[in-house]
Amino acid sequence: EVLLMMAIVFAGMDAPLTAMQILFANIVVDIPPSLALGVEDSEANVMLRSPRNPQRPILDVQLTIIIFVQAASMAGLTVVAYVYTFVVEDASYKHSSSVAFVVLFTCQTIQAFLNRYITLGFFAMGPQKVLLENKWLWAGCATSIVSMLCGLYIPGLNTILELKPVDGEDWVKVIIAVVAHFTIVELLKTFYVSRTVPKSTPLAEHAVEIPLNRI
Repeated sequence: EVLLMMAIVFAGMDAPLTAMQILFANIVVDIPPSLALGVEDSEANVMLRSPRNPQRPILDVQLTIIIFVQAASMAGLTVVAYVYTFVVEDASYKHSSSVAFVVLFTCQTIQAFLNRYITLGFFAMGPQKVLLENKWLWAGCATSIVSMLCGLYIPGLNTILELKPVDGEDWVKVIIAVVAHFTIVELLKTFYVSRTVPKSTPLAEHAVEIPLNRI
């Protein structure tokens, strides 16, 4: 959100999100997936890992870059959606702001799934990990999506939030943004694995072990 607001302000455009929209998203949309991630089961090999080197920082350079790039991806895709809707399609500010709101917070909700493992790709997790391992995460993300839809489509509430219902073409933009962000995050994981996991070692043995050993 900070990167998004800075980029738009530096470009000399109106801020894409109002204070009320950011407050609603941070309290209502973001919290359920965050709480769900907090009840993840412990990993099976947690007691087999070597102790973390106390001299290492909590976040090393590579992990810091990964976090920044993921945040920049969500902010950048939201900027593109906002500018395209506002400038290219010549839509109203309220319509463009609503598109930016949906793009950003849908990407943030999907990010909850992508953040479960640093080195293990979404598809590499397998159906059991994705679908069954943390049912609370599905419930949290569903709560976030429903809350966002309520903010968009319920009369009165969308007036308070200064939002308007988005149409089918706008949802196509959202889907494109989510797919683009998903691809960027998966490529980042591939890059991180290539720098941390020895080529002669099966990835499965290090999929969740490497990040904690390095930090």
